[in-house]
Amino acid sequence: MPPESLLKALNEAVALDGNDADLRQIALREVQRARVPSEDKFKMFIPAGDIAKTYQLDEILAAITKEGQTDTWTESAPLVCDFIRIPGRGIRFTCTSRSVANKLDGSAIRIFGADFIIKAASMFDRMYYVNLKNVASELDDGVIYDYFKQLGLSPLITPTFQVGSLTSRDRTVWFNTQHKNRALNVTPPSIKARKKREAKKTDIDAPLLDVAKPGIGASYLEWVNATSRISILKPRLSPKGIKFPTTQDQTSDGRLVFGFPCTPTRYEIAFDDPDDEDDAEDTDVDVFVDTELVSADPIKPNPAIGKLISTTSFLHLERNKMPRSNFRRLATATPEAFAALSEPEGRLAAFSAQPHALQPVLNEPTSILETTVCEHAVLRAYSGSSSTSHGPSKQLLTRMKLDFPEEIPRASDILEKLYPEHTDRDKACSFALADLYLRCHTPRIYLDPIKVAALAHTTKPDCLQYSQFLLWSDEVLCALWSGDLDTSDNEESPADNTVVDANSTPSL
Repeated sequence: MPPESLLKALNEAVALDGNDADLRQIALREVQRARVPSEDKFKMFIPAGDIAKTYQLDEILAAITKEGQTDTWTESAPLVCDFIRIPGRGIRFTCTSRSVANKLDGSAIRIFGADFIIKAASMFDRMYYVNLKNVASELDDGVIYDYFKQLGLSPLITPTFQVGSLTSRDRTVWFNTQHKNRALNVTPPSIKARKKREAKKTDIDAPLLDVAKPGIGASYLEWVNATSRISILKPRLSPKGIKFPTTQDQTSDGRLVFGFPCTPTRYEIAFDDPDDEDDAEDTDVDVFVDTELVSADPIKPNPAIGKLISTTSFLHLERNKMPRSNFRRLATATPEAFAALSEPEGRLAAFSAQPHALQPVLNEPTSILETTVCEHAVLRAYSGSSSTSHGPSKQLLTRMKLDFPEEIPRASDILEKLYPEHTDRDKACSFALADLYLRCHTPRIYLDPIKVAALAHTTKPDCLQYSQFLLWSDEVLCALWSGDLDTSDNEESPADNTVVDANSTPSL
């Protein structure tokens, strides 16, 4: 609501028969800072796509105001205005001073506890675009241009990824509009034919699958159970037994050790027979103390991460009821949505929301997998660094800015700085890949400290302390990967060389 003083001033001016100039001045008082010549308006952009998708603009502005911001932002605040929320993209605003805009460009802003780098807005931030993947090498780009031109559009074609002079074969086609054009509602003939064949095969009497989307306060295991029913025809039911609470104690700065009031005496790997309709694998382990089946109380993420997980889920409604074939189509499209994520913590949220559906991302070497692994290796490195060197924050960006206060480099450049030796970088990436692979292919094990302890043959499994997600240490990952899970023989795993000596892996 506007301040009461504004209404009071307007009422007084009206009562005193104020002239038009006075009334106009009062009426425009609250928007005065935006009333500058267009050449003095500089568009800025905050790439916080998940936040812009989850929260309303008033909530975002309130969060910015409440957070402890940098001196640069605090000094610039009187000269910024006209904030706009772009769901899935970020927040755009206007700065009314060139010098201030230059200072803000590359600086950090904190929103809901996360830091983001402000940048000068680009026209591309507002344009609708289409990514073309697996473009045939013999296809000339002129053919792509002509196709969209025939639809009555004016396309702009660029490589999807470009670093220096190196460009990808994938293409991004930009359109000078902020929304999808009706002319793009075209189904390729191959897909249209496939859908027609599938429709003929569909049994109209197929039973409906009723899937309730877990709430923001749900445990990681609840997400696994909900989505496993979609990717696996007969997912493994969690056997009954005693559930023990777990504790976390700091043994060294950067490491937390899980404790629990039992000592596993044996375990049995639980492989279910796969079905022809299964889109994923589901490996679990039964852990016993003598003859009693035991497991850990399910671990829950903090509320902020719970909300982030929910936004990355392919379950869009609180309750979804439809044929399993429809759910499977949603799950199959998940890897494509995953490719659009640009932050390692956002990717972990997606892996947590639907681990089975994202197994294909980790099964074949691709540019997306390479980027994901490289950035996850950076996340693991900073999550295990001490508070003495990088502070107590669990936010990756906050920790990185202590090393790179001006501009955050590419993940590959950060790894070169952290691990100057090539072999050390390879080890860091190997552990990152093993971590993601186990998280997706064996989530019921990865998320249970008692099961991990049994398989790793340790009574004190430790994890990285300064992360908002559960990340097991290199030693634990090495024990799991080289143990009875026998992942090294999995034909779909690209991590054939992941088993390394964890004790020789460098740390920050």
